[in-house]
Amino acid sequence: MYVKNGPLQTKKSWLNLLTVCLFKQSSMFKWQFIIFLVYTILIYRSVNCQVDFSDDDEEEEIKIYQPKPIDYVNNVNSGNKAPNVYSMSNQNQANNQLVGSEKTMEQFLDRLLHESVYDRRIRPFYTDSKDSKPVTVLMNMHINTISGISEVNMEYTVDCFFRQEWFDPRLTYSNSSWKHVEDITLHYDLVNKVWTPDAFFRNSKDAKSHKITVPNRLIRIFPEGRVLFSQRLTLRLECPMKLQKFPLDNQTCTINIGSFGYTLKDIIFEWSKTTANTIPVTISNKLEMPDFILTAHKSSVCQRKTSTGNFDTRVLN
Repeated sequence: MYVKNGPLQTKKSWLNLLTVCLFKQSSMFKWQFIIFLVYTILIYRSVNCQVDFSDDDEEEEIKIYQPKPIDYVNNVNSGNKAPNVYSMSNQNQANNQLVGSEKTMEQFLDRLLHESVYDRRIRPFYTDSKDSKPVTVLMNMHINTISGISEVNMEYTVDCFFRQEWFDPRLTYSNSSWKHVEDITLHYDLVNKVWTPDAFFRNSKDAKSHKITVPNRLIRIFPEGRVLFSQRLTLRLECPMKLQKFPLDNQTCTINIGSFGYTLKDIIFEWSKTTANTIPVTISNKLEMPDFILTAHKSSVCQRKTSTGNFDTRVLN
């Protein structure tokens, strides 16, 4: 059996040794041992009992490193704050500083669309004052096919190119070193970097955006800040039909387009017209329907008032 000595046993061992040294040795040894013990105690006190003359109330200065914000416009570190993305004037000033600083298109786009000078969450022309004006979105459409007309389900299917245009002053590059470029077509992934209208089809039952071989969407910016956004869509739309005169009936089917979240104070939709007498909706010359004949189409304006606000709407009949 192995037993480990505890602290109490250790103290008893030292006491026994001290007793043997003091009482079982000669008087000369006793005095030498006592002098040695006193000398040891004095040295110990002199080493550990030092006076601290420092001010106890004085707090130690703690320095916290705070990196300076990066000025992405000039690509240098500075103490200035980044431009306020909610102020259109500051955004324009930031874009004007792009002059002569981009050697490649990659650098130019990185600075033009960087979140420090462009915030896609904020619509164009928005300000935090009462002078904020709505952004006007021009629309046009090219219809490829009309199919799946169902009298039973009262619906039809449209395959189309849906295009929208608007001005975004934050994307102006007419003062930059790339002002000679007539337009810049962005990669389809960069659609997520730019503010786009929240247009939706009010009478749609289902919709699909084509993604073969790549997402069928286009975004293009122009020197003056004009933005073109085009995408290919397949829409299954509701069409209430009156079948009392079937099979010699005439039906009017609509495409109802509006903003989902922006009210009239934020977005106004308009049909883009080349001339006063043209309608900005074109239909493929090869369009054929087995049971129906397309006779005419026209556009109209409508405003809808809901519990969430007043919304601008455009209708194609």
